[in-house]
Amino acid sequence: STGPNIKMVPKEILTKVFDVNVKDLLKTHVAKNLVGSNVAGSMAQNMHVANALAAFYIATGQDPAHAVGGSEASVTFEKQGDGLYVALTLPSVSVGSVGGGTWFPKQSQARALIMPSANFKKSNDNSMTLALAAGVAAFAGEISGLCALTNQSLADAHQKLAR
Repeated sequence: STGPNIKMVPKEILTKVFDVNVKDLLKTHVAKNLVGSNVAGSMAQNMHVANALAAFYIATGQDPAHAVGGSEASVTFEKQGDGLYVALTLPSVSVGSVGGGTWFPKQSQARALIMPSANFKKSNDNSMTLALAAGVAAFAGEISGLCALTNQSLADAHQKLAR
């Protein structure tokens, strides 16, 4: 951490947990998220925020069509000292805690895992908690996905699972 509000991914976590180094990860970020997104004509600069949001929305009874707006996100990877600063900007995360598919048994169960003590009749706090959880899921996916792309384990997994 370089300050009270700036959190870093330390070099040790990158090497020991994700099997990458800062230099290679930044190179992959530029190639995939910046150049690749631009060449593809995307307004967004991320690896797969839409996938994380769609999965989250389906699991919690949200409208998965909102993944379209939510996917217009930008992820930033910057070298800071020996570590890495990572930020995800999600301009649109549409969630609701009542209506739609939110009351289906499995979706209600998933929301209860995210908000174990929530009173589902008070939706303002519940919606903020759901939006934060969706952001965390997307953020985690961006870090682990880009690391997997960098260390070739993403390609290996796709080949092994025939996808």
